[in-house]
Amino acid sequence: MKPSRWLYPLLLVLAGIAAYSNSFRIPFLFDDFYGIVNNPNLHYGVPLWKLLAGSIRPVVEISFAINYRLGELNVWGYHAVNLAIHLLAAWTLFELVRRTLRLRGGPAEAAWTDFLSFCAALIWMLHPLQTQAVVYLSQRAEILMGLFYLLTLYSLLRSIDTPKHSGSWQTAAVLSCLLGTWTKAGIVTAPIAALVYDRVFLASSTREIFRTRRWFYGALFGTWISAAALNISRETVAQTFAQEGRVVPLIPYLLTQLEVIPHYLKLAFWPKPLVFDYSDWPLILHFSGKLLPAAFGLAALAAATLIALSRRPALGFLGAWFFLTLLPNTVFPLPDSAFEFRMVLPLAGLAVLLVFSLNSVLQRRSKTALVVLLLAIAVGLAAGTFARNRDYRNAVSLWSDTVAKRPNNGRAWSNLGAMLVLKNKPEEASVALRRAIALDPKNGQATFNLGQMSMGRGEWPEALALFDQAVQAKPNLAPAHQSRGIALESLGRQDEAFAAYTEAVRIAPELPKAHLRLGVLLGQRGEWKAAALEFGKSIQAKPDSAEAYRHLGEAFTHTGLLEGAIFAYSQALWLDPEDEESRAMLKQLKEENSC
Repeated sequence: MKPSRWLYPLLLVLAGIAAYSNSFRIPFLFDDFYGIVNNPNLHYGVPLWKLLAGSIRPVVEISFAINYRLGELNVWGYHAVNLAIHLLAAWTLFELVRRTLRLRGGPAEAAWTDFLSFCAALIWMLHPLQTQAVVYLSQRAEILMGLFYLLTLYSLLRSIDTPKHSGSWQTAAVLSCLLGTWTKAGIVTAPIAALVYDRVFLASSTREIFRTRRWFYGALFGTWISAAALNISRETVAQTFAQEGRVVPLIPYLLTQLEVIPHYLKLAFWPKPLVFDYSDWPLILHFSGKLLPAAFGLAALAAATLIALSRRPALGFLGAWFFLTLLPNTVFPLPDSAFEFRMVLPLAGLAVLLVFSLNSVLQRRSKTALVVLLLAIAVGLAAGTFARNRDYRNAVSLWSDTVAKRPNNGRAWSNLGAMLVLKNKPEEASVALRRAIALDPKNGQATFNLGQMSMGRGEWPEALALFDQAVQAKPNLAPAHQSRGIALESLGRQDEAFAAYTEAVRIAPELPKAHLRLGVLLGQRGEWKAAALEFGKSIQAKPDSAEAYRHLGEAFTHTGLLEGAIFAYSQALWLDPEDEESRAMLKQLKEENSC
């Protein structure tokens, strides 16, 4: 076997590790807290097979669960897996391009086309536009889906160039696509991309495809059934968006994409400035003259792709790849019009196009110059990725970078304020949160965070007023209802506090504090059986709560369940050895039980 067969993959791995070497300590950010840090499915030993049910991305959840069981919340392990997925995807892209070119070229060109394939994969892998998908851990869904997308086409190719194992490779292609549907919905265009790839590079005619591979494509397109079944569960997500006022109308979303896609293309060829959050990107409600250049430009690219598919099929496939891989995020209205991680797969086609366009222009003049240029581009992109990773070093630096580049981004200001609160910088936090509210008076999260600051200072009337504003702006913000209950309880308004806690657990049944306080209030009313149920729910949501076990022991004591009370107080004492109240009650109950 030729050295280049293993040399290039090794170089890809080494280059990727070097570019992302400063990313392994990047902390959990933004949605990571919802999907990983505070995800009870990961923390409390839910069997892996049960994660297949009730999740729209079960493969991602299982991967996070394995990460947690191996290293709990050690962030290094999560980054190692994300990077490994990214490196494997780059290797797959290299092999896909290399083998495709070998089908079309002669042995004399093999060494050179291998090098060009390596450069295309290298540039794609090192591009700073990829950083969000790789180091923002929640976006494992995007890079993992991208890997399955590439593996689908690679397996199809191997089924042709290794006829003896054609059936096995076709099965691998279908399984890759199926796993992709369990990872992220963006893979729905993979069967179409595979069909176009087959017709351009592998088959002599469309008739040949349906004559020899009709059952394969039947199975491949059959993965849409799995995608549809999972998307039924997404109705819950859609309902949540509707309740939070985050549903985006289709036409304004499509019009906005006329601005977003050229922005993506610009970042692909000049990746500055990179921005973590584009939530301030305004929706375009009506078509206007300012959209004409973008509309004509994208229409021209689409037309050129169609023409190229008939005249220069390889070039046409790269254009089709760009549009197909970007299509799901373009036509399905999402709450955020733009995110840089959505360019993971489209960027692969652009990287291949860049390398082979430069080859067409410079190869005959000077191969040496082309080699130097391609490697210089790769080094420059690696340096950009390394620098971009520094912006992610902590949440404050990331959100500070975001508001510096998008000063009208209310969500970024809100998140910056929240992070500054955690860093115990109340004055800076207050400035950021008030800036967020000034930009968007309906920013319930920012108002809630301001209320938390007032609550921390014991300013209960001011805190309550802010929590009232927060739940009015964002009715489904369960923590705001919970904190509102705490403020009401502190002001002696127990009945209103009970209603606030009840609303909090209706919205988010997993809130342990709200269940705990409901139990306390029920106990004050003498309803100890109902109180015990609430304490049990609090423990179910947070099994390591000594306070909840202590209150459960009190409830069992009042209902005459002495053995249950002894167990509850024992658990409280085990979780908190300094809990003198539980120690005293446990001693008293044991003495009574012995008598």
